[in-house]
Amino acid sequence: MDSPVIGIIGGKGRMGRLFADFFKERGLKVLVSDQKTKLSNKDLAAKADITIISVPIDITKELIKEVLPHLKKGSAIMDLTSLKEIPIKAMLKGKAEVLGLHPMFGNSNPIPNQTVIACRTKKSSLWSDWMIKFLKKNKVKIIEMTAKEHDKIMNSAQGLIHFADITFADALRRNKMPVKELLKYTSKASELKVMLAARLIDQDAGLYGNMQIANKNTLKSLKEYKKSVDDLIKIVKKKDLKSFKKYFQKNKDFL
Repeated sequence: MDSPVIGIIGGKGRMGRLFADFFKERGLKVLVSDQKTKLSNKDLAAKADITIISVPIDITKELIKEVLPHLKKGSAIMDLTSLKEIPIKAMLKGKAEVLGLHPMFGNSNPIPNQTVIACRTKKSSLWSDWMIKFLKKNKVKIIEMTAKEHDKIMNSAQGLIHFADITFADALRRNKMPVKELLKYTSKASELKVMLAARLIDQDAGLYGNMQIANKNTLKSLKEYKKSVDDLIKIVKKKDLKSFKKYFQKNKDFL
């Protein structure tokens, strides 16, 4: 099987550029389309053996619909979004082979030694096998699961954890104490928590907003999160140390 021509729509963005460079450095021909490229999305789809969608979640479905009729015969379409059910459902409406991919790392990391989740579909075939083998050959850890499993897990692995960091940052802002001043009095563990929240808030708001908004599992988890906060507020308001210890112990046992 010959090496494929890789086409990356959104190839000038952070993740798209990272994967474009990764493939080029390993001798593959890579086509790139983006907002200011001469090559259009449709022309890329007509030329590539594997078309990879690497754009924000909120425009992914629309973009897939745009390029599906133009995909090269016998080619594959894949995506790099952090949700899988929505893009895979959209990609399956075409005639091309379909594989969902989710890189579990940011664009500042080299791809080898990182983890990518792969979601095969009823239309995954030769190019899907090629991609998974190629990534493994280049020291990428592959975890395979269904799109439904992926989105359910990401609801907690990303959605809930990010939500906690985002609301923590907002609470710090509301308390109006300058962070530099606050850090003078925190332990190393508390300082790390502040820095982790700051690191997340320094990222792209659209990316993290879409993780919260687009996953159908998120709202249920966030309602449970609110119950956790409300329960602890009630305990503190009542100055009920016995109930606090019970609350604390339940979570200690769980973790």
